[in-house]
Amino acid sequence: MRYLVLMALATVLVCGGCGGAPKYTVPIGVPTSQIRLVDKSSLDVGLVIYEQHEGCIGRKWLFGYWADGSVVKGETPFKAIQAGKTTSFTVWHYANARFCQAHFQFTPQTEKYYTVVAVDNKKNCGATLLVSDKPKDTMTSVEGVRFPTEKRKPMGDSGSWCGPLP
Repeated sequence: MRYLVLMALATVLVCGGCGGAPKYTVPIGVPTSQIRLVDKSSLDVGLVIYEQHEGCIGRKWLFGYWADGSVVKGETPFKAIQAGKTTSFTVWHYANARFCQAHFQFTPQTEKYYTVVAVDNKKNCGATLLVSDKPKDTMTSVEGVRFPTEKRKPMGDSGSWCGPLP
């Protein structure tokens, strides 16, 4: 019995950061815009948004396995995010315990539709941010493809590393 208790405790300690991030909740009573994730990569992807953009504090899973238990394939539905406030988010690419991320910082405009497109090649992963006035309108680029400067940050990390890329 003591062995089982010790094993359970070890599992909790080891996996404390294994997808334990809180899920995103849609803002109420503030101006909003909409965001979705489109997966055009060969890896599983997810999107994390932060409550405080500086230092990436308050990580919340918006899309992906830790958000709702599903794997993103194709495109997700749009979800509301707060507009008019600087927002930081990270697109995670992961498979077989290997992962990398592309980080963005931007200020969503009220009633705009943003699409984050996850991409990868044999050496790296990345994402691009697009915007339109309506969900079915042609999207224009807010930011070109971003490839991260560091590829292997722990999924539980937060801190100054997540500031805007040069």
